[in-house]
Amino acid sequence: TMAASGYFTGRGRTRLVFWVNLLGNALNIALDYLLIFGVELPLCGLRLPALGIAGAAWATVAAQVAQMAVLNVLAMRDTARAPNGDAAGSEDRPEDFWRLAVRILRYGAPSGVQTMLNILSFLIFVFLTGKVGDVEFAVSNAAFTVNYLLIAPIEGFAIGAGVLVGQRQGAGDPHGAFDGGNRALVLAEAYIAVASMLILVFRRQILMLFAADVDVDAQAGFLALGSTLFVLMVVWQFCDAAEVVLSGALKGAGDTRFVMVWMLVMAFPFWMPILFATYWLCPTMEALWATMVVYVFVFFVGTAVRWLKGPWRNLRLVA
Repeated sequence: TMAASGYFTGRGRTRLVFWVNLLGNALNIALDYLLIFGVELPLCGLRLPALGIAGAAWATVAAQVAQMAVLNVLAMRDTARAPNGDAAGSEDRPEDFWRLAVRILRYGAPSGVQTMLNILSFLIFVFLTGKVGDVEFAVSNAAFTVNYLLIAPIEGFAIGAGVLVGQRQGAGDPHGAFDGGNRALVLAEAYIAVASMLILVFRRQILMLFAADVDVDAQAGFLALGSTLFVLMVVWQFCDAAEVVLSGALKGAGDTRFVMVWMLVMAFPFWMPILFATYWLCPTMEALWATMVVYVFVFFVGTAVRWLKGPWRNLRLVA
């Protein structure tokens, strides 16, 4: 599914990927109900068994298989219609296939490692914040949930930046690539500005969605800590959005090794020592989240310098 999605995304056909994913998720929801609770289908008289949580697992598998089938069938039809020398004709010879495979590994593997390192560093952060206290951890998780919702559209801006930069680089137009990446950055920052303002204005109402089951006596502390974490989150969101978009632009230009190495350096030799030292010296949720602000800011500065001054303009993805 990811391979076929990448094929269409790289060609700028992101709407197709969106609709297939949307339909796949809708199918997952419908199958969840049918397979968890079990129902009798009126048209054929067939009764689906009530599988409970196992039904949710089967629903997910079925929906994922459907998405994979649809995207890959469409991709194969698309490449079958390609003219000679294009996508369909580039794999006629074994040596051409393996040359392409090597390029995929060369540019794709560092990007995957970068994502893995990012998830690993935040996993360590979550484990560490879980030691502060139950209520504090619940507030932190609530704020992170909102953070994920806030940053999710930025991943779309990053994909768009990567597509535009890659296409312009492939056409031998680094100036157009630079302009495309910068436009994606401006749009992402504009979105973050509006979304952050709404998050701060309605932070009490949002936090109450998570504090509904909290004791009345603890709700005041929940809301106070949540408000502080929301402010810290908004502060780093501007740098985080810029870093994500610029990283996407650098990936589109083929500078994936830098993105991987920079993530490795910043997450572990830089952030982790600061995080653990803060936990030992000042084990509060506010202090731990403040280390995130420092980490994301420095991460953004290095990525921005690479985008402005880096050698990505001279890279050639396809020789």
